[in-house]
Amino acid sequence: MLLLQKEYAAHTSLFKDTKDEKLWDVAPWIFALDDDAQNVFAKWNDDYNCSLKRCLIIETPVSLNELKIHLQQFIYKKTEGITYFNRFWDAAVLPKQLGRMNTKQLADFFEEIKNIYAHNGATALKYTLDKKDRLVEDTISIKQIFSGENEVDEEKTTEPSTTTPDKQEKPRRRFFTE
Repeated sequence: MLLLQKEYAAHTSLFKDTKDEKLWDVAPWIFALDDDAQNVFAKWNDDYNCSLKRCLIIETPVSLNELKIHLQQFIYKKTEGITYFNRFWDAAVLPKQLGRMNTKQLADFFEEIKNIYAHNGATALKYTLDKKDRLVEDTISIKQIFSGENEVDEEKTTEPSTTTPDKQEKPRRRFFTE
């Protein structure tokens, strides 16, 4: 964790400002990636102190703090009066959870998220929603996450932009969880 915190200056714990804030050492963390970020999977692959095989890459137009606030609403899950941690930040857990969500739950979860990528060996699984808030899962190369080759801007291909100087499009930002 200390290696990642040193490498990626913009980071935060998902437990920050929650009742479990003191659990920093086992907390899920979000690290901001620069626009020219290298493939984090390849960068840390050979470092036995840092395994990112179960991390997620989250693509969003919102800031680090806005993403943290958005994701915090999904940390705790209450079942029969008992509160549990909902480990959605784990790439081994999230795909199963997404598959069980209805369209409203998916729309709520993806409200501030454009795409989520989970490491899958030599490839990655890309999760996004279609226009009817249905989950779409694609297998892509890991290179596509970091090169932008997987982007298709549907708005620009269907009709001209109506963006005014007062209402500019939000930038593409990428974060990863650990």
